[in-house]
Amino acid sequence: MALDAEEMNIASDSFDLVFAHAVLHHCSQPHRALCEMIRVSRRYVLFLEPNDSPLMSLIVKMRFSFPYEIAAVADHDGRSGGVRDSQIPNFIYRWNLAEVCKTVSSYVPECIFRVRTHPYWDFNLTEKDLDARKETRVGTVTSIVGTSNFLLLLRLAQLFLNRVPPLRRQGNKFFCCVEKSPNLKPWLERKAGEIVFNQRFTMTVKGPSQEPPLD
Repeated sequence: MALDAEEMNIASDSFDLVFAHAVLHHCSQPHRALCEMIRVSRRYVLFLEPNDSPLMSLIVKMRFSFPYEIAAVADHDGRSGGVRDSQIPNFIYRWNLAEVCKTVSSYVPECIFRVRTHPYWDFNLTEKDLDARKETRVGTVTSIVGTSNFLLLLRLAQLFLNRVPPLRRQGNKFFCCVEKSPNLKPWLERKAGEIVFNQRFTMTVKGPSQEPPLD
């Protein structure tokens, strides 16, 4: 069954787990697609997307990576593979922990949730993939050192970078798990089937609030 990730015709809380691999950056509204995933999930949302980090921003700025995914459209003979599977190359929207937390907090401000992230480096490329990236400075490097040697260097760099946590967090890939909970924020409560403000909250809390743990 094919679905529009930005507007799924599925009831809320339909699945225990919703998983998406390299989907959000092909959407014209990636935040809306993530919210739809959260809506139809009862408990977990897992997704893998490009990572947003200072080092990745520098790599893009230095033109070792391109901000638009032209190669994906080229691989489909210029007919699809872009925004919403069109022939228009999509902007590579990159995610980080803060971006996910802001999105989830805005979409479900009433409930407790937890976000776990794992940025990492993944240079799973072939000679064909590198050939499709000639619009970047990668083409200049491969013309000097050779494609096979460049791929070998990438594999070695990946092993090293993923073993050093501060460097791993700067990686090009981003794995995320959003865990939903029916528990309300401490300033809310349920009355007669409705979510209302907890009037006792302001009278009892004197310092920073501590949210209750997930079940």
